[in-house]
Amino acid sequence: DVWTDAAVRVLNELTNTSQVKGMEIAVVGVSGMVAGLGVPVDGDFTVLRPVPLWQDRRGGSGVQAAWERLDQAMLIEVTGNGGLSTYFGFIKLLWYMCSDTSRFLRTRALLTPAGLIVHMLTGEHVTDVCALGAYGGVLDVDRGRVSSEMLAELSRLGSEMAGRDLDLPADLFGRLVRPEEVAGKVSLAGAADNYDITVSAVSGNVNSAFPLTSSGGPVGKTYSGRAGAGTNKIAISTVSGPVNISASEE
Repeated sequence: DVWTDAAVRVLNELTNTSQVKGMEIAVVGVSGMVAGLGVPVDGDFTVLRPVPLWQDRRGGSGVQAAWERLDQAMLIEVTGNGGLSTYFGFIKLLWYMCSDTSRFLRTRALLTPAGLIVHMLTGEHVTDVCALGAYGGVLDVDRGRVSSEMLAELSRLGSEMAGRDLDLPADLFGRLVRPEEVAGKVSLAGAADNYDITVSAVSGNVNSAFPLTSSGGPVGKTYSGRAGAGTNKIAISTVSGPVNISASEE
C-alpha cells in the first residue's frame, strides 16, 4: 500500500537520522487529508480498491440522487451542513454502493489515510472527528457521534440506487477521536524496528495531529516527515528538548 509503505520508510528514516531509541519516543502523530470516499477495507483490514480522492468527480450521479431523494431537512438538522457536492465523502459512498457493489459488500470499514497508518501501527480503527465532519452526511454535530439516522438514510438511498438491499454498519468509521486524543498504543508488529510497545499514537485531519506533535505539544524533542504525496504527515515526539528533523516520501 502506498501510504503505509511510505509511512514505514519515513518512520525508519526519522528514527535513523535522529538516532532516537525506542524507549525515548513518547508519541507518534499522524495527520492526513480527508480521502474522499475513504479507504475501504475488508474484515482483515485489507484495502479493497484504489481510493477516489476528494477532487474525484465520479459521484455526480450521487449528487443528483441525493438532491432528489435524500431527506435534506434531516441532513441539515443532524450534520449542520446541507451542501451537496462530489467533494463530500458521503456522496462518493453512494457512488461506491451503486457502482462497485461487489466490493462494497466486502467492505468492513472506511478509513482515512491517517487512520490507515494508525491502524497499521496500533491495530485500532479510529476516525478523527474533524475528518468525519469534512466527510459530510454522517456526523451528528450536537452529539459528536456517527448518526444512526443518517446511516439508515444513506443505506436506504444507496439501496435504491443499486437496486438491492445494502446496509451501512454502525461501526463503519470505527471509534471517533479528537485530534489531541491518543488513538492507541504502537505495537511491535506494526512499528518500525526502533519503536517500543508503549508508544502512543495520535491521529488527526489535515494538519491537526502533525503540529500538535511536531511542536512538542505532547512532550519534548520532535522529528517530522511526510508520507505519501504530501497529504499524510508524521511526527514523533521524544521526552526532552526542541529539535526537529524532517524526512519525506512523496
